[in-house]
Amino acid sequence: MSISPSDSSIFGSSFGHPAVAAAFSDQQSVEYMLRVEAALARVLGRQGLIPEPAAARVAQAASQVKVDLDRLRAETERAGFPVAELVRQLRAQAGDEAGEFVHWGATTQDILDTARVLQIQESLQPVELAMGKLITRLAELAERQRGQLMAGRTHTQQALPITFGYKVATWLAPLLRHRQRLAELKPRLLVLQLGGPVGTLAAYGEHGPTVYKAMAQELGLALAAAPWHSQRDGFAEFAGWLSLLTPAFQEWLPRIHERGMDEKNAELYGTAAIQESRLEPWPNPNPRVRFRSSCARTANTTSSRCAA
Repeated sequence: MSISPSDSSIFGSSFGHPAVAAAFSDQQSVEYMLRVEAALARVLGRQGLIPEPAAARVAQAASQVKVDLDRLRAETERAGFPVAELVRQLRAQAGDEAGEFVHWGATTQDILDTARVLQIQESLQPVELAMGKLITRLAELAERQRGQLMAGRTHTQQALPITFGYKVATWLAPLLRHRQRLAELKPRLLVLQLGGPVGTLAAYGEHGPTVYKAMAQELGLALAAAPWHSQRDGFAEFAGWLSLLTPAFQEWLPRIHERGMDEKNAELYGTAAIQESRLEPWPNPNPRVRFRSSCARTANTTSSRCAA
């Protein structure tokens, strides 16, 4: 039994998007670290800092190595990080001559952080796609229902009338702002981490800035003003964005959930309509329940991300 439902092979798909979960799987984490090591070797080879044949061999080894995950787990438990053991296995795959150029001039945090940024970049694709579809649907619904009257409420009590289109527009507005916020924070979040052990790119000498720019281009990431080994504000800002996004659903999700209750539907449509509807498949409320649960869990874990 998994500690978190998100990690469970039984419950995981109920509490997250399969593509997002796949991006953060153990296997994909290893693949992204290997991708960073391969990109580093290619860049250093093009810059003439390591032999180009060795760079090609390292990149090839990164795509072919069958990582021993049991050894990787054991060494991570011992050392605290997986990169050292991953580098050992990659060097063995590359061979003695090319293997010495694996991880050249980099440090563990460079590989871990850059791999994590690439994972976030991948996971944002389905999130942005889903958000775009939802925004479009809400905009269409608001326009379609702009003249449909309903009771307005204040402190849960009926008040002056409003339109349902207006109500939907109030659901839509924060999502538009959150989409804009995400566009603004991505250049600060999706950035390369490369500085070497003390953050100065010392191993590359005068070529350091060139290597850094070429590496960012190779991986499709933005440049940071300086290495950010101990600066986690980019991740914290992203966690904050998630904690802002999820409450946007908390105002209207309960309303939708209530519409699945027999007595609420009876008030709206009449008992006869409810009984008749039993002849058809009844909407399953579980997706709404799970989504509300996921929203609450996101808010509860934000503070830990700020201290990561």
